Amino acid sequence: MRNNFKVYLIASLTVCLWGISFLFSNTLLKQGVPTEFFVPVRIFLTAVALFAADLVETGNLKFLKIKRGDAWKFLLMSLFEPFLYYLLEGYGIMYTESPAFSSLIIGLIPMFSVLAGVCFLGEKLTRMNVFGVIVYFVGIVMVTLKRPENCPSTFLLGLGLLLLAVFAEVGYASMTNLISRGYSAITITMYQFVLGSIWFIPVFIHKGIPAVELESVLCWSVVGPIAFLTLFCTLLSFTFWTFVIRRIGVAKSGMFQALNPVVTAVVGVLAGQEILGGWQWAGVGITVFGVLSSQLRVPKRFKKQRLA
Repeated sequence: MRNNFKVYLIASLTVCLWGISFLFSNTLLKQGVPTEFFVPVRIFLTAVALFAADLVETGNLKFLKIKRGDAWKFLLMSLFEPFLYYLLEGYGIMYTESPAFSSLIIGLIPMFSVLAGVCFLGEKLTRMNVFGVIVYFVGIVMVTLKRPENCPSTFLLGLGLLLLAVFAEVGYASMTNLISRGYSAITITMYQFVLGSIWFIPVFIHKGIPAVELESVLCWSVVGPIAFLTLFCTLLSFTFWTFVIRRIGVAKSGMFQALNPVVTAVVGVLAGQEILGGWQWAGVGITVFGVLSSQLRVPKRFKKQRLA
């Protein structure tokens, strides 16, 4: 664990940013800015920034070259995320009308990531990993167990869409892990969002643009959240997350996403959007303990000493 401290720190920072993103997305939705508008704008701006960063770093267009056998992996990765995941997540938040509950459902990603990593990618888990998974899932439930007040009639629809978003995220992580290691994290993320922008074009043209007026979106209450989502919750976060997946795998990296609902709930309290009781604050501590436990393993030297 000591050798991967930097990776774990980056993973924790990333999921904290993603946890905050639920609140910013909810803020935009409450202002009447549709998912079909702010999500494509967010993805397009990220794609442009990543392309420019790659161009500045290399000084040429050689970074655009990918191996023939990896083309379909990049296409499928970008389909899973950002296209499917962000649309499904946005609709899920809109229909459940609760960032905290939405984040709880997205918090199921680690469970499915573990299954995907073990079943399809040959990753191995120790008993401590399994123990950590169980503990942090209990903590997640404790933090966000309270069902939203005035539950809307579209709540179950939102729940179903969020579950589909979970599957999309697992698909994205699995494809990222399969992509050849001959690419930098920035290049992989750049292709993800450039191709993702293309997937979003029909949605943006037919549903996003007609749903807004230019004057209504050219204000700081809209531009500010979109800028934050683009720079911190997308550009930096996905570059970091690609690095994390490649260092510790799909199963273990997915476990860190258990912190998403914790961050959303805590920030929601500070922003006056959520209320947590003592039971839920205890869940915060249990969730963090579960994440740390899931990453622990007995050093080989210690095992040899015990056997001697």
